[in-house]
Formats: sequence, C-alpha cells, structure tokens
Amino acid sequence: MPTNEQHIIQVTQEILETLAFLSTRPVEEVTAVRSERAAVGVEYAGPTSGILLLDLPVDVLPELAANMLGVDPGEEGGEKQRQDALGELGNVLCGNLLGRINGAEPVFNLKAPRLLTAAELQQWRECGQAVSAKLGLNQGWCEVSLVAFDAKTARGEAGRP
Repeated sequence: MPTNEQHIIQVTQEILETLAFLSTRPVEEVTAVRSERAAVGVEYAGPTSGILLLDLPVDVLPELAANMLGVDPGEEGGEKQRQDALGELGNVLCGNLLGRINGAEPVFNLKAPRLLTAAELQQWRECGQAVSAKLGLNQGWCEVSLVAFDAKTARGEAGRP
C-alpha cells in the first residue's frame, strides 16, 4: 500500500502533467537553483482537517497560467491570472489527494485557496504533522505538503498562522 508521500508524488505528477501540461522528474535530477518562490494553501475539514501547501518557483507561473487558462503569458492582467492558476492548481491537488488517501466516501470541505508568504508557508508547515514530497520541474522543483491538524489546531486554539 502506498504511503502518503507516495500518494502526494503520484497525484502531483498526474495533475501537473494532465491539467497544467508540466513535465515532472525526480528532484535529484534538478540542478540547484535559487529562485523566488510562490506558495498557496488550501485548508480542508472533514473526517480529518488540515491544509495542503504548494510551493513552486515564480518562473513556472506564466507557463502554468498559459496552460491552465489558455492565456498569453505576456497578456495584461497576467499577475492575477497567474495567481488564479496557482490557486486552482492547489485546489485540484487538495481534492484529488484527499480522495486518493481517504477513498471516495468521506466528504471534505475545502476553503478557498490562499496565497502565502514564505513566513506563512513555514508557519503552516510547523503547525501540525506534515507529510511532504518534492518533484523536479523544468524551472526547478515544487514541494507539496499535507499538514494534518491536531484537535487544538483544527479548532483554531493554537498554532495556526
């Protein structure tokens, strides 16, 4: 039976390749590149609660928006479209990943995707039990984390940014 990390890798590969038309490869094959990052979080609640975090290079966003939304990467208003594409990618990843891990029966409610700063991303990673996986992209790597909240965090009593 696959681990949650393996589920994250499989679902992320499938979604990036079919929805965003982005090729993936093992992160070990990626040359270390320091680049500006973009991140989004999608909180969920149901039989379990937590947040899906997606972190990737900003350089990927124009191609992501072009592939997902059919827009010209240089088009006016492109920043909003890139943010929308990133949010939609996070939303689709979260829904598919929860379904793969938990099966079709449980119902989860997803909050609207929210763009995150680097500091917020780190805070979310530290506020619960996280399972993460990295995948290589042409422009660097992406990281997807599924952070499960404990009862206090789920109620908003502790640890949430």
